[in-house]
Amino acid sequence: PGEKLRYQDLLYGLMIRSGNDAANAIASLAAGSVDAFVERMNDKAQELGLSGTHYDNPHGYQSETHYTTAADMAALTRYALQDAQFREVFETHTYNVPATSARAARTLQCSYLIFDSTSEYYCADATGGKTGFTSAAGYCFVCAAERDGVELIAVVFKSGSNGTNRWTDAKRMFEYGFALRGV
Repeated sequence: PGEKLRYQDLLYGLMIRSGNDAANAIASLAAGSVDAFVERMNDKAQELGLSGTHYDNPHGYQSETHYTTAADMAALTRYALQDAQFREVFETHTYNVPATSARAARTLQCSYLIFDSTSEYYCADATGGKTGFTSAAGYCFVCAAERDGVELIAVVFKSGSNGTNRWTDAKRMFEYGFALRGV
């Protein structure tokens, strides 16, 4: 309570560390309330033609009327990547948060093995991504990769019984997609 963070720090906290508290704070800052922000989310989904998507919250916790499809998530990611600030946050793997009145400076580190060059799951073409997990959705991952000017997006939902399956699945989708594109 009372801690003040820059909006930018909230964005990185949301994306790198899955900060659901950051999602709620961003929603309140951007729209005045979480409910107003969720209404905006649903309006944008409708505007983008995401007919298999409906939001109940800004952070992705499950509920019966909070859902999306892989196709909608890929379309939303493609749209979002057109925004330079979103792309920068999406592709950042390490971020330094300055000290606040409540905490010392700290470093947020993305621990996705698909970006770790020492990992068996490493994909050199992967540029950015975001994980998710709920008991209903399982291990999820949305990732972008670029090779020779071709950018692909992989969306993985309910990927196996451990978190590493999503890296393997995304990497395989990228290899398949790049092979189809001849790069």
